[in-house]
Amino acid sequence: MDLANKIHVVTEAGLPLMIYGDPGIGKTSVVYDYGRHFNLPTKCIIASLYESESFIGVPYVSNEQVKYSDPELFVDFKNKNKGILFFDEINTCSKRIQNILLRIILEKVAGNLKLHPNIKVIAAGNYTNVEGNIQMNLALANRFVNIFEKENPELWSAGIVSGFKAPTFIRIAKDWREKWLPHYSSLISEYIRCNPTSLKVMPTEFEDITKMAAWPSPRTWEYAIKILAITHDMDIKMSERKELLTSTVGPAFVHEVFQFIKERDLHSIDKIDPSNIVIPKNPDNARLFLKMLVFHSDNPKYSDLCIKAFKVAFDSGYQPLVMDNAKAVAKQLSTHMSSNNILKSLTFLRDVIRYIS
Repeated sequence: MDLANKIHVVTEAGLPLMIYGDPGIGKTSVVYDYGRHFNLPTKCIIASLYESESFIGVPYVSNEQVKYSDPELFVDFKNKNKGILFFDEINTCSKRIQNILLRIILEKVAGNLKLHPNIKVIAAGNYTNVEGNIQMNLALANRFVNIFEKENPELWSAGIVSGFKAPTFIRIAKDWREKWLPHYSSLISEYIRCNPTSLKVMPTEFEDITKMAAWPSPRTWEYAIKILAITHDMDIKMSERKELLTSTVGPAFVHEVFQFIKERDLHSIDKIDPSNIVIPKNPDNARLFLKMLVFHSDNPKYSDLCIKAFKVAFDSGYQPLVMDNAKAVAKQLSTHMSSNNILKSLTFLRDVIRYIS
């Protein structure tokens, strides 16, 4: 999927978009082209050139009260119900300005001025290793759908000789919200119940912008739901849907999510029948199943069920997965069980006693 269509899909879903890429690959020009194609007034803001008053307004006294003027950068959109706010080179601005942008990006509120919800928010910037750029803070990065663009020598070579062709935009169904948002809200809700540790996974590798920018949080899972819903009826490749989903929650859970959607043989803890525990046949789902059991095993209400399910998994041929999770489940059980009782309960794990002793 080309950049123009990524912009189209993400912003039509009502989500803020951040485009990363090396200098000179055409990020800015594509945003302007997109605005012209759909007749959307586009205002480019290079945030590092302005002081905070330009974003939140200038204070003044009226009737012995301090008030704020409408911020100058956004007055053009005060009475408009469509348009693009384009924050170019956004990661050249200071941490202070990044913090000021938090509410503008997410809520479209600048000072006392609330912009129309149909205003699209797009940002672009070079990678952090380019001189002059500042690492975007996690709070701001997590407000965006983050995509990573690369130059395409073949397309550039053809375009420079024969002219660059205008993109053909993907058709977006008008009723995608009504048809598919409830469906994917239900699916992702069930996925999180089955894999609760994936709801929020803070980045740890801050030197890798691709892992830092798009990471799972309650907010970005909501983004993921909208991306899944808007792309459901689209004539696009599965790899393109996965790429867009990766732009919301990062790469770690994308395969699992689509596997879950395809097979749906996972159940949340309260839907497991203790008398008929069935381990998912798909190895990825079996792994999620055990992770979910580990998560809940610190609750005495579920400890017997978790121990029994681990036994069933062990007897069903998933010994390596059970062993991998033995230490974690024992640690969780130890919050309300003695070591002796844990060892008695997990006798089928004699070969891995060293994990839980």
